[in-house]
Amino acid sequence: MDNSELKRLLEKYVAGECTDAERAVVEAWYNKPGKEQRAVLPEADITADVEAIRRKLPRKTVNRIPSWWPYAAAVLVVATISIWLFMGRQAIDQQTEAVHVQDIQPGGNRATLTLADGSQIALSEMQTGIVVREGVTYLDGSTVSARRHQRMDTLSLATPKGGTYQITLPDGTGVWLNAASSLRYPTKFTGNVREVELVGEGYFEVAADEQRPFVVKSAGQIVEVLGTKFNINAYENEEATATTVVHGAVRVTDTSNPDDRRVLKPSEQAVTGNGHIDVKAVDVSYYIGWKDGKFTFDRVALSTVLRQIERWYDVSFEHPQNIPDIPMWGTLSREVMLSELLDVLELNTGYEFKREGRRVMMSQ
Repeated sequence: MDNSELKRLLEKYVAGECTDAERAVVEAWYNKPGKEQRAVLPEADITADVEAIRRKLPRKTVNRIPSWWPYAAAVLVVATISIWLFMGRQAIDQQTEAVHVQDIQPGGNRATLTLADGSQIALSEMQTGIVVREGVTYLDGSTVSARRHQRMDTLSLATPKGGTYQITLPDGTGVWLNAASSLRYPTKFTGNVREVELVGEGYFEVAADEQRPFVVKSAGQIVEVLGTKFNINAYENEEATATTVVHGAVRVTDTSNPDDRRVLKPSEQAVTGNGHIDVKAVDVSYYIGWKDGKFTFDRVALSTVLRQIERWYDVSFEHPQNIPDIPMWGTLSREVMLSELLDVLELNTGYEFKREGRRVMMSQ
């Protein structure tokens, strides 16, 4: 947020014309220490506005951040700033539309369906998902493939970077695939087990069937369920595989150590790696927000945040080898242009982000 934008918001606040999102930004700025205020806008330019705001809003006490989190103070503003950037952006100025022409758009509904004979179908970006029965249809009932599959045929649904898609499996189980992910599944579940294979990240809502457990194989683990809702993050470039249970229960087995098995209940997460499983209690909203169009962070390392952005916007970050893992938290929209997301990162990390095509250079 540059000087002219802040001054305009202050004037709107004094006049009582701010939206709720804009009001939140002004009040967050006003409650910063004076030094931080002056760093954003010369005090001489806003004396009258600040005096008017002071009459409207008593200065609040600013909570101190523990000294053992050296970077956290800057990150505290992410929730407020993101509300302004992502919910009230249309109120900024007329230049935004022109900037978007050269900007990078967020991901969308993009996926490829691979049939049993190896042929591929690029799925419609106007649709959100498919249903697999004797043939394959979109969620609205329109046809994707009328080909009748054999009993043991295996199909694959894959999303690229910048893509997401849903699938309803033959047993009624729903799966949401995040960007750069794939799911292998049979055209019909036979035998005593319903088994699929996941690469990347997927959210599952498993149809209950006490006679046939549902099994998901992913990097370094096997997850067994009867009927439940859970998320698996099994990207190859992440340090470990994380399974988070939303509803019901699952059993996680470490494939490198089959004797290590853990049963997870709602709001528990299993992290599999290095030959063992660690289980902890979590707020599940931070791990399934992507399904609802949000980046959600709870003290997540900056390097992890950058990898999520790379997958969703199909970009690559180039940064110093010794980038500090600044903890980030807050909720950001996955529906905005890349430039707006980079604005938030600049405000909260101390880094400058310069884009050249789909490469983003970081510097301090």
